[in-house]
Amino acid sequence: MPGKSLQQGECPAPHTLLIDAHVHLPFGRETYQWFPFTRSRADYFTYLKRAGVGHFLAFPIGADIAKTNQRMFNFWRKHPALVTPSVHVNPREADVSIREMKKYRDKGVVWVSELAAYMGRYTYYEPGFGKILAAAEDLGMIINVHLLRKDELQFPKYFERHEKLTFILPHLWDDRQLVIEKAKLVSLYPNVYVDLSGYGVDRLGLWEYTVKTMGADKVLWGSDYPINDPAIYAARLETLRIPPADKQKIRCGNFVKLTTEHGGKVG
Repeated sequence: MPGKSLQQGECPAPHTLLIDAHVHLPFGRETYQWFPFTRSRADYFTYLKRAGVGHFLAFPIGADIAKTNQRMFNFWRKHPALVTPSVHVNPREADVSIREMKKYRDKGVVWVSELAAYMGRYTYYEPGFGKILAAAEDLGMIINVHLLRKDELQFPKYFERHEKLTFILPHLWDDRQLVIEKAKLVSLYPNVYVDLSGYGVDRLGLWEYTVKTMGADKVLWGSDYPINDPAIYAARLETLRIPPADKQKIRCGNFVKLTTEHGGKVG
């Protein structure tokens, strides 16, 4: 991929590029690993490569929104072939977050970093969250929202209210009935997608059911690194019992398509 950006709908041949659509990039000492594993920043990226990941969507982590986004942008400028950036936001600081979204949208960033209410000590039902959704829709961005069970029951109103906004829901459930319900929910809304990070990688047939129910076009590959091991998710992708063309969409094609359709680029 050096020297060449991937265009809309373009995806290298199998085994040449695996795009992880869910990677956290901590700017600090916290690694979010249960037990120490990556020994340095260099080791952090070496392991991603060893797992087969050729490119990743980075969700920056930091207490100061503006400083975190500046560090993310600087990192992207140094490593454009490796990373697609996202904008860090927090509904409790909605005005600052929206200024950051506008600033980096003008610089070519089209993804909004994962929102996880239980981690950020906010809720999805306060005014700031609604402002961020509206701004993301107006700016033509893609937003990743980590939902708990109680949130999934309430979120269809947001999918309908912001029908021009693209939502990514990470993490399938580790409960059979909840997986069935989530797959049905996503299948109902053309602006809602999932990434395969988090639960379920060890459940035989779960990924196949997800693809069959939602359609391969609505599924992104992701691991939730450095919390989870991307090598496990990569191995499961190889054994996934779906047509090769659909597997290629999940491997990288859907990510490239969404990013370029929203005015961004990969690589």
